[in-house]
Amino acid sequence: FTANQAILEAFDGKKRVHVIDFSMKQGMQWPALMQALALRPGGPPTFRLTGIGPPSTDNTDHLHEVGWKLAQLAETIHVEFEYRGFVANSLADLDASMLELREGESVAVNSVFELHGLLARPGGIERVLSAVKDMKPEILTIVEQEANHNGPVFLDRFT
Repeated sequence: FTANQAILEAFDGKKRVHVIDFSMKQGMQWPALMQALALRPGGPPTFRLTGIGPPSTDNTDHLHEVGWKLAQLAETIHVEFEYRGFVANSLADLDASMLELREGESVAVNSVFELHGLLARPGGIERVLSAVKDMKPEILTIVEQEANHNGPVFLDRFT
């Protein structure tokens, strides 16, 4: 996970860190980062994770389940951990004030295969990037596939 390495480096020496994950699914990216933070010289920082995901289609609270599993891991590796799951129909509806940013914490924003979905909403990407700017992150990591999702010719979008 290159994004995790970049986040780990951005958090070097920080005592309170907060990752905002725009694409929380099963949370599989975060155990590796938590373990790396646990092994950090000088001890691990306090680690907050805000996981943003879509509404569940099967009436389960999958964001809560992911947070519970990550909290169990954090306890076993002695990382002080706080988690908040946040359901959003679209990232374009988010505002930095909703995320309860705290004084003195270093923020990283992570987005995996989410921003391209905003192309259909006029001004969607601009609103999300404005919210990210308001969060004042140490780092923003973005993973997207290479494609032209908003080209005028449908087949050209995939070449």
